[in-house]
Amino acid sequence: MSKAIKIAVPPIVPEDKWNIAHSRLSNNKHLKSREKGVFTLQGLIKCGICGCSYGADHSWKYGNYICRGKLKSAHVDGSPKCTNRNIRADQLEQVVWKRVMDIINDPNKLEPMCIEAIDKLKERESALETRLLPMERRLKEIAEMKSRLVDKWVIENMDTEKYRLAQQALDKEESRLITLRRETDPTRWRNWKRPEI
Repeated sequence: MSKAIKIAVPPIVPEDKWNIAHSRLSNNKHLKSREKGVFTLQGLIKCGICGCSYGADHSWKYGNYICRGKLKSAHVDGSPKCTNRNIRADQLEQVVWKRVMDIINDPNKLEPMCIEAIDKLKERESALETRLLPMERRLKEIAEMKSRLVDKWVIENMDTEKYRLAQQALDKEESRLITLRRETDPTRWRNWKRPEI
């Protein structure tokens, strides 16, 4: 250790984000899983107002689907909660199941619907790629800028305060783009984790 070069290393995660994450983890310990029936459409229904998915709400007599945009945890940034209404689970599932059975039992309906669904998915994929490509480019640029910033700090002995401010600005922009990317295509980026540096 006598030959080691000692350098103060700034935290990877800003303190405010660390505190929010720690608070959420603490609160999660108090949540209990509820097993009051199966909610077939959980996560498959999208809100027409905010775009969040609907999840199961067991607190009502019949069970409801509730927009996750109404939850406080979806708005840690202080943005307003969604105002869309809850949907009674049994009624919605009954309507959806009837529609599914009508389609399955009539091959003349099934084939055109499958073709239409595939076409829509291809259009959506193309539109998503068009929207995601600039975000991916910018995220790559930010990663390169962070790398150059670390080099300046270590090799060129950059002022620590300037380094910290520049790092915070890049982290903020990166977080914004990652959130935007996740909201643009939640199915692809749901389980994505930022690579460790």
